[in-house]
Amino acid sequence: MKQLTILLAAFLTVGHLLTEAASFLGNWVPSTRTIILHPFPGTDMEISMLWYVKFMFDDLLWIIVMLVLCKVTYQYSIRLFRACCVFFLYHLIDMVLFMYNYKQFHNFYLLMIMACVIAVVAILYPSKKREVEGNVKSLY
Repeated sequence: MKQLTILLAAFLTVGHLLTEAASFLGNWVPSTRTIILHPFPGTDMEISMLWYVKFMFDDLLWIIVMLVLCKVTYQYSIRLFRACCVFFLYHLIDMVLFMYNYKQFHNFYLLMIMACVIAVVAILYPSKKREVEGNVKSLY
């Protein structure tokens, strides 16, 4: 258990350090400030390499934070764990969409947010079945 805690803390630390990778890269290697990338297939969109690195590592940080939160909540509450898994999946898809086309599927994001809200409400909404089982068990 202690090794897992250290590993999760290391993930969080590395994730936060990586969010500053673009700043360090821009200061240590000034020539990277002028590099322009065309990373999105099928489009003519371009982005500065440093901004691309910054956005990628920000998305990665969200994924790491949600992964750690999933681990912590699993020990606390299965419902909260499932809700965190929904948002872990959301951020994973978000990062993939950034790599694919710079998050240009705005309607898809609207649907994805609505699906996340519905999923979390469904997960956290109290189940009538559990209340009935509790009442039946208390009769014995």
